[in-house]
Amino acid sequence: MSALFFAYLFLNLVVCLVPLIGPMLPLILVPVFAISFMQACHNIDGDQAVSPGLLWIGFRSPALSKLLTLGLCNIAALVLAEWISSLADGGALRTYVRSMIELDTKYEANPDALLGIIVFFLAYLPGMMAFWHSAPLVVWQRLSVPKALFFSFFAVLRAWQAFIIYGISWIALRMLIPMLAGNLIHLVFGSLLMMALTAVTVSMILTIAMYCSFYPTYTDVFGKPDEENQPAA
Repeated sequence: MSALFFAYLFLNLVVCLVPLIGPMLPLILVPVFAISFMQACHNIDGDQAVSPGLLWIGFRSPALSKLLTLGLCNIAALVLAEWISSLADGGALRTYVRSMIELDTKYEANPDALLGIIVFFLAYLPGMMAFWHSAPLVVWQRLSVPKALFFSFFAVLRAWQAFIIYGISWIALRMLIPMLAGNLIHLVFGSLLMMALTAVTVSMILTIAMYCSFYPTYTDVFGKPDEENQPAA
């Protein structure tokens, strides 16, 4: 899973180099790569081997066009959420993001950016719910894009209490465990470098674990996929 994850990060860096559309490609390809991690988890669940070659399984799937359509719909939802947030904060969030990308050290924090983040999250939340299960639904259940988005949205809506606990738990884990691990190393060895390396390593491990956690959120609702509906490895 670690090799699969790092191969995914590397490919994202490569596709970003494509002229004009490079920055958008990682977002378009999210559903395509999502099925790779879902299939890897399914392999683990069935005591089967996992290799970085699974990263290409979405590209070999008959549902590739549907996965790419989901990616384009995701970009549309993000653009819409960003536009709604700009109406609330006057573009403060957009300016903040641009300053982060351009490493602008002269940028002065705008309190309205926090409002923009909150509005953006609330505006994108319905889209997030619709996209959560959509990739495995179009591949494993062979649903159309509209049906996949529909069933994903209402599946998440019906289990909203569980997803709130799930989200809060992961936010807490991603924030607290790397910080505690890094501080512990610093107390033992007194090295800021080892502290930083430990925090980054633990954060990467937790990110891989979080990707693995997407699989049971699907199987608990829709069940495990049939072998005949899985894309060829």
